[in-house]
Amino acid sequence: MSCTVYWRVNLIGYAFILSQTMKKTILLLSLGLMPLLGNAQETNPSLGYAPASYTVPFVWRVTFLGFGLHNEIRLSPKLTVASAIKFTFNGSAERPATITAPGSVSSNIVTSIGFAPSLETGIRYFYNFERRLGKQKSIRYNSGNYLSVRARYIMPYLREWEDSRAPLPSIDGVYVDALWGFQRTYRRNFYLNLSLGVGVGRDGGYPAGDFLLGYTFPNRKAAQ
Repeated sequence: MSCTVYWRVNLIGYAFILSQTMKKTILLLSLGLMPLLGNAQETNPSLGYAPASYTVPFVWRVTFLGFGLHNEIRLSPKLTVASAIKFTFNGSAERPATITAPGSVSSNIVTSIGFAPSLETGIRYFYNFERRLGKQKSIRYNSGNYLSVRARYIMPYLREWEDSRAPLPSIDGVYVDALWGFQRTYRRNFYLNLSLGVGVGRDGGYPAGDFLLGYTFPNRKAAQ
């Protein structure tokens, strides 16, 4: 006589598993990025200058929502490698029923919480830099929309506060995500990143993504 509710801050924790079709979708998305990566080194003469001057060669950020440290390195005018070390929080809650007296049942919610460090790296292709420049919008610190394929490794729990009546599910393992996203660095270097997509991990397919808020460390060479 109990009901169990699992919640996870990180999107990898959704309870349902997508079908094998989702795995094929990720493969097709990954393959679809290849021609984009091949053309990423080209310049656009219509701009009147080399796109290499778009932004700085590397960016450092810290995020407070989705806590972590991030680095983005420019490979070409529209292509970057984004890496991060983050902490993934996970938890479970259960409401077991307990018979306290004949004909009387009580229940209290018990919870367990744990967090684990994670490492990730991926390729980002920014496809709207030129359009943003044409609209007189900023692209400093790689402010733009992108397509990405990333790999993540979540380590075993670093710390757990576990109740035996609400066991924590394991989340350590390797995950691969295909994402669409956008990131912006606003005034006073306030940072926002939203990404959505699909992934494959230890339990099969799942909806993937991030919602990050943080701070971009200033760089005097930043353009726009």
